[in-house]
Amino acid sequence: PLFVLARDPSQPGPPLAAKRLIAVQPPLEVVLTAADAMAEGRTIATAKQLTIVARYSTSGMPMASSGDLYGEARYDAGQGKPVEIVIDRTVP
Repeated sequence: PLFVLARDPSQPGPPLAAKRLIAVQPPLEVVLTAADAMAEGRTIATAKQLTIVARYSTSGMPMASSGDLYGEARYDAGQGKPVEIVIDRTVP
């Protein structure tokens, strides 16, 4: 599966939002909204800066593991512009 998630780089903890996609091939467009929130009261609407991560999981599990392929990009919520993520790294 491909996991796409949004993290607040200034706060540790679980992602603010996440989606799990099955059998997808890039390029594709993914939209994360408050409906994709991981915890009540913590949504992407509360963050000004986000780190967006796209990761193919070799284990099928949401936690990153060795061998997963991923890419990430910074997102400025104030700009509201789409970001392009290139999956070009491997989890050690």
